[in-house]
Amino acid sequence: MTLIFYSLVLLIINTGIDAISVSDVHTTGYLFQPPKNWMNDPNVWGNIVWAHSVSRDLVNWKSLEHAIYPSKAFDMFGCWSGSATVVPAWRNKDGHWRMLVGSRRKHRGIAYLYRSKDFMTWVRAKHPIHSKSETGMWECPDFYPVSVKGSVVGNHQVKHVLKNSLHDARFEYYTLGTYLEDKDRYVADKRLIDGWGGLSSSLKDDKLYKPSFAGFVDVDLATDMKLSLRSLIDHWVVESFGAGGKTNILSRVYPQLAVMNQARLFVFNNGTEPITVHNLNAWNMKSADIT
Repeated sequence: MTLIFYSLVLLIINTGIDAISVSDVHTTGYLFQPPKNWMNDPNVWGNIVWAHSVSRDLVNWKSLEHAIYPSKAFDMFGCWSGSATVVPAWRNKDGHWRMLVGSRRKHRGIAYLYRSKDFMTWVRAKHPIHSKSETGMWECPDFYPVSVKGSVVGNHQVKHVLKNSLHDARFEYYTLGTYLEDKDRYVADKRLIDGWGGLSSSLKDDKLYKPSFAGFVDVDLATDMKLSLRSLIDHWVVESFGAGGKTNILSRVYPQLAVMNQARLFVFNNGTEPITVHNLNAWNMKSADIT
């Protein structure tokens, strides 16, 4: 029997003072959360470390000793950024690993390509895999193949998606294009409105604005005549999945009155078309073991 352990590296801030532990009201019961301090990409000053937790099922987690502490002069503001849970790397036909790192040069957004033979030592390629002027800092680039028809495996009819979080725009944008493996270059399709060709102008286009508490999903209501919505309410986290997971909406709320036994679930429609709820079910989930 093979045991698989998942490793999660988190960024947690310790400001040098006694941190306030999270109250029971706002402690998540299912989603991972540290007992104190702030988690994820930090945008404030503090003594930032990479914490370390492991899991066998991605549900129950056990905390281990911090993975990385500030130890060098360049760590004066803490050990910033990164995660060892999902590494956006792939192995090419030459047997070398590749991964992308978002950056910028003045106002040009850049996705730098790094190569490695052993997954330990990485060397930056001479040319970035892709860049675009007037798009600002690119963060957290995702790069993966999608099949035009059939499976991705062993299929030559494959396109690649390059998605970036744009720091200046505070939104995520993607392009669909072609990955030239022999040159390690990515060429975006210019015919798409989501492509970089129209990005500079689309940043100010109200038609592309996507509010934080809504989502768009492509469904054929004329054929299906119904739309599913499943929501996970975990104390202060509300996460909804539409159309079987085709779209996701995640929001944070910090209720003061509707907590514990006082919480209620309501269904309402703020749209212009009538909606009939055919069935509505609710379950209480057992809390995960996070120590």
